[in-house]
Amino acid sequence: MMDSNFAALQQLHSSQRVAIYCRLSKDDNLDGESASIQNQRDMLETWCQEHGFSVAGVYADDGYSGLYMDRPDFQRMLADCKQRDEFFPSTISAT
Repeated sequence: MMDSNFAALQQLHSSQRVAIYCRLSKDDNLDGESASIQNQRDMLETWCQEHGFSVAGVYADDGYSGLYMDRPDFQRMLADCKQRDEFFPSTISAT
């Protein structure tokens, strides 16, 4: 449930920058990005906007298992955090 961590997130400043990371491990037979990834992105961007969070970046790995850390956009997100010297302390999950 997305709001399960909301009480803790409310304590963060409203200008808190966050990263959105979407992942789906199975291809849903669509060309390009899956509908599920797009749905996750839309849901999380809306949630962030409604709760005053600034989205610093959106990252998505479609067709990659969460078992391994070598997912391309996950690694890009980590590199961006280091490069920007930003820290994204909270995870918001659409599942």
